[in-house]
Amino acid sequence: MNLINAKKYVGSGRLELSVFHEPNIPQYAILSHTWGNKNEEVTFSELIPKSCHNAVDRGCDYVWIDTCCIDQSSSAELSYGINSMFRWYKNSSICIVYLADYHDQEWRIHTMPRPCRWFTRGWTLQELIAPKHVVFFNAKWARLGRKKDLVDSIQQITKIDKGLLLHDSPLRESLREYSISHKMAWASNRQTQRPEDRVYSLLGIFGICMPVLYGEGVSGAFRRLQLEIIKETSDMSIFAWGSQNNSQGSKPHSFCSILAESLEQFQFEKRGSDLGWYLPQENRTRALQVEIKIGGNEARLCILIDSTQAQPSRCPRSQDVQ
Repeated sequence: MNLINAKKYVGSGRLELSVFHEPNIPQYAILSHTWGNKNEEVTFSELIPKSCHNAVDRGCDYVWIDTCCIDQSSSAELSYGINSMFRWYKNSSICIVYLADYHDQEWRIHTMPRPCRWFTRGWTLQELIAPKHVVFFNAKWARLGRKKDLVDSIQQITKIDKGLLLHDSPLRESLREYSISHKMAWASNRQTQRPEDRVYSLLGIFGICMPVLYGEGVSGAFRRLQLEIIKETSDMSIFAWGSQNNSQGSKPHSFCSILAESLEQFQFEKRGSDLGWYLPQENRTRALQVEIKIGGNEARLCILIDSTQAQPSRCPRSQDVQ
């Protein structure tokens, strides 16, 4: 893991990267920010000094910033970083959130007609959930408050339970309490600059590690993610998605994959309010998709294999979290 020596930077103004390997990683702060259009982008000359000073002020000698701690010219390092990022945010001592497009001196984000950009981006979902300690700053680096103090309004904006946001229970244990479709819904309205990043930004939330293949397209990446999730869990709510073509009317004898084609199909408002999907307690349910041709017509058959006799537990309904 590459870390900026914040203490040395504050003392001398010299940027120095240090390399650490688990479990010998020192306490560090971590930055969360977004990029806007070219006229709004924050330069390194602004990000690095402020991040380093805030890290040192909070007792951290090191800070991690994605844009300079990951060598994006190396596909291997980029893939490793993306698959490790959730863990890095989770293990940070403090997450510094910089809201580049928020200029108010007080926290009024939940009352804004349009959400602050940070709450609409794909990567910032894990950057909100993974770290326990988070502090928010506005565009002028004025402190707005801590996540634990602002949690009610953050829950209102994101529809994520405050118990999860505050890490009332161990994080991995808490995440398992939410169904796959529930977690997909958190990300269904978020966007990223690279299409595939909409999927790659979810790897840590689902506890999945898979190769990063820029150029495969968001649909290919999303299909791979769903197949990896099916290998690891018996949560049947992964099939609780709605068709994007409902408003236009679907063909009476058309066929589609058992897998969702996009994250938008998990949006709460597009799902029926009385969906009753179940999550078996044992991790043994599997799905098999078979494509066949009969008389020139192509069809897809889904076979669900459940070897358990366990009583299912109810996953949260969509109206329970709105």
